[in-house]
Amino acid sequence: PDMLLDQEVLNTLADQKELDTLTFASEKGVDHQKLIGAIKSLLALPGDYIKAEQKQISTWTITEEGTSFINNGSYEFVLYNTVPEDGMLQKDLMKLPNAKIGFSKAMTSGWLKIDKKHANGPMVFRNAEDVKDGVKQTLCDIQQKTEVEEKSIQDMKKRKLITPVVTKFYAVSK
Repeated sequence: PDMLLDQEVLNTLADQKELDTLTFASEKGVDHQKLIGAIKSLLALPGDYIKAEQKQISTWTITEEGTSFINNGSYEFVLYNTVPEDGMLQKDLMKLPNAKIGFSKAMTSGWLKIDKKHANGPMVFRNAEDVKDGVKQTLCDIQQKTEVEEKSIQDMKKRKLITPVVTKFYAVSK
């Protein structure tokens, strides 16, 4: 079947000046690695049938933790929504899963406030209305390949919610 793939590449290049292996593989429903093999065998033939230039694109993939944020909300958003209108004891709040990071991020964002002088011990109260889960929104945008600000990308990377993926491909011409 590789001879057929070689021929298909040559036929395509007869009709158009250039092809990129990622697009070609996806349009033809061919495994990209198999296509790379066909390109390399054409390059190995005597005579200059084709030219190929290796290129790469970098994209982001959502980590397992990032996926849980998309499904359930960020730690800070979940924590914020756990705190009732009349507040909650900090020691009880901190027993919740991922409370430490969620609390720290929610405090930094100004979503929560703490009353350390409360009679029963430090109490946490909501400090903002209509809180939007920006972390979840950014992750959804990245997942949908929507344009995202570099600063947001760096924040997600720092929190290990996304990881880079580099895809190598070839631009092939006659």
